[in-house]
Amino acid sequence: MYTVHVPRDLATHATLPGITLGDIGSKLAFNMVDNGFCVFDHVHVPASQLCLATARVRWQRSQDDSGGPVNLVAAPAASSKWKYMPMMKTRVFLIAKCARLSAATSLLPHVGLSFAATFAGRDLLELYETVQLHRTKQDRQPLDLGGDQTDRLAALLHATSSGLKALVAARVVDGIECCARQCPPNAEFLTQLRRDIVGASTYEGTFDVLVQQHASFLAKTRPQEGHAQMIVPLEKDWTSMATLVRWFHFRAHSMLMSFDTANVSMVRATRLSVVHSEATLLQALHAFLTQKRHQCTITDVTATSLTAVGKALAYRWMVDSLHEFRVNGWLSSADGDEIVELLTSPTSQQCQEWMAVTASWDFMPDEVPSMNRGLRGKL
Repeated sequence: MYTVHVPRDLATHATLPGITLGDIGSKLAFNMVDNGFCVFDHVHVPASQLCLATARVRWQRSQDDSGGPVNLVAAPAASSKWKYMPMMKTRVFLIAKCARLSAATSLLPHVGLSFAATFAGRDLLELYETVQLHRTKQDRQPLDLGGDQTDRLAALLHATSSGLKALVAARVVDGIECCARQCPPNAEFLTQLRRDIVGASTYEGTFDVLVQQHASFLAKTRPQEGHAQMIVPLEKDWTSMATLVRWFHFRAHSMLMSFDTANVSMVRATRLSVVHSEATLLQALHAFLTQKRHQCTITDVTATSLTAVGKALAYRWMVDSLHEFRVNGWLSSADGDEIVELLTSPTSQQCQEWMAVTASWDFMPDEVPSMNRGLRGKL
């Protein structure tokens, strides 16, 4: 299936002969999304009208066994993941876009999610551009032996963006609803966010489909049993972002190694994808802070604020799934109680500092409400 550009008459904007366009009418769900139909009647669509972007169509000659005429048919791509490149691009930009909208209205853990998703989106964009460069080089040098590496990077991008898109889109909707319960009912920015996101948060694919794709990739690429031992972390300084990230990676790795590919269930595959996406998001935030501190390109107030919201996000996720961290006695009841106690309400001064950092972090003015519009002291 390919997308084509359907031109109109440049003078009158009317449809060309043989082309019929129309609206499909009312729908049972997502009625705010405008969907239509396009019918071709003896119309030839030239190859120049294909919206291929990074995709490719190669043709090969085929002849049936009866000795009939030779036909040109679309040849299968060398890697099945290349056909997903337009969707992967959508996910990469959607993750960062959802993060920007999340920060405008969410409570403290969701503010942490917005920054974590922003930095994870930057990492995905770098990976996307790397894949693009590899693909361009491969087009110029078809016999280059680096094609396998390019395919592996494309598969990694496809799987990672699937898992992050599913998780971030769902959590952003949760953040908007959570904030709506805390803020005045006449908040204009909440009305806009609800209209733009909550009613149509699935741009391509559903949560169930995306997490299954992510989990399948993780299961296929997991290391061998003898080469994948990961020692249980000994550090339990829950005020350290590095310690939290290490524990999230350990949980994800342990769940992957115990994942039964012969008896796959929807619930376990979903959790496998979610825990890896959570670890990826926290790692992106921690890596950004570490890099900026090393380069001395971030102020102490900003670093402290980002660390605080990042830890709040990690605490919230740990408390929600504390049983997964207590498998095989990894954490004790006392450890769990200590983590729960860290979920404290911030002071008014901390709220103002965090909102100031959020408002100054490359957000549009209408994406971040002012301090007197309902969020004061409620992070």
